[in-house]
Amino acid sequence: MVTGTGQQSMEKKGFEDTIVWQKAKELTVSICKITAENKAFEKEFGLGDQIKRSSVSTAGNIAEGGERDTRKESIRFFYSAKGSLAEPRIQLEIPCSIQYKTSGVFETLDSNCQTSGKNVSFISHCLSPLAFRPFMHSIVR
Repeated sequence: MVTGTGQQSMEKKGFEDTIVWQKAKELTVSICKITAENKAFEKEFGLGDQIKRSSVSTAGNIAEGGERDTRKESIRFFYSAKGSLAEPRIQLEIPCSIQYKTSGVFETLDSNCQTSGKNVSFISHCLSPLAFRPFMHSIVR
């Protein structure tokens, strides 16, 4: 952040600055738009609120993990976020298989869920103590 005096502030960047959270937020916004435009998600399948809650949970867990003080706590929330991504995938797959199969709605959102899951897995892996073992082996020998 640049102040009026030309000096840069040393503010800590928060979860909002991470690509993984931004992508999860984009996914949530997309899901909210799709469910608002396609009333069948709620009317025929009863999934409107449920799918929105599960996508919001993903973004929330990423945010909470990013704000935790220890790696262990952060990893726990990132794993929860990854697990939460399975919910919108199945909740989208059923109605899309029946009604929206040719529209590309499911494919796009499913791809976004999978990408977000890979991003969350990558962050969890990088924070894991096991990620440092191969490096330590190479310098200890």
